[in-house]
This record gives sequence, structure tokens and C-alpha cells, in this order.
Amino acid sequence: MTTYQYIQQAAKERNTSIRQIEIALGFSNGTLRKWKNNAPTDKLTRVATYLRVDPVDLMFGPTKSSNETKVAKDVIDSLGKNLVEHLIQLDDIHKQRVFAYTQAQLEDQNSIETLAAHQADPNHRITPDEAKHISKILDSFIDDYEKKNK
Repeated sequence: MTTYQYIQQAAKERNTSIRQIEIALGFSNGTLRKWKNNAPTDKLTRVATYLRVDPVDLMFGPTKSSNETKVAKDVIDSLGKNLVEHLIQLDDIHKQRVFAYTQAQLEDQNSIETLAAHQADPNHRITPDEAKHISKILDSFIDDYEKKNK
């Protein structure tokens, strides 16, 4: 299979389209289709992040065996247990800070998907709160772009 076919497969598993990915990441129409066995590393990494997969899986196909998946789950379970043990030791103010930080990270993680979802439904009316959220996301993208191009 080609890189593009692996991207198609991952997109299908996540109920998204190639076009939604291109829009969300600011790629022109048909960009991903051009990727057979060669893709720009920076763009492929962005696609992998968007799809929440390993970039290697988009180049060579899913590589995780069931044993590797179990090991990864055990590591995550262990990490979660350690996190909870530390969280319990915090006072209320610090717990609130951790919670606020976690919420911000989730919003950041889901921001690209939010933009893609709005673009996918042309009949959707954006609420004032959604407009503010999208504005913050776009400002962040612009800031990141300007930092990279200085």
C-alpha cells in the first residue's frame, strides 16, 4: 500500500475524509493524494498528529502487534496510576490548576477537529462562543506561523 492509502485507511477509521484533513491542516485540495511512497516529513507528521497515529504507520502501515499494544496499555495504566497518586497529594488550589491545565490541553488537542467539523457542515451556524473559540485557534496558528518564519 502507499502512504496515501494508509492515510485513507486511518481517516476512515476515524470517520473523517481526506478533504477534511486537508482543510483542517491548511493543505490545498489534492495534496495528500499526491503522496504515494514519498511525503514531506513535516506535513506527514501533522497528518499523523491530526489522526492520532504514529507517522511510521502512515508510511508503512500499522506495525503494532497485540503484544506491543498490551505493553503500551500497561504503560499508560501505570502512568495514570502514578498521576492519580500525585494528584491526591495536592492541595485544592493546585488540583484546580492541574484541572484547568488539563482542560486547556484537551481544547488545544481538539481545536483542529473543531475547525474541520464546522467546515464539513455548510449549514452549521456558528454560535458566539464557537466564534470566540475559533478566533483563539486561528490567532494561535498565526502566532505559530509568524514565530516559525522570523
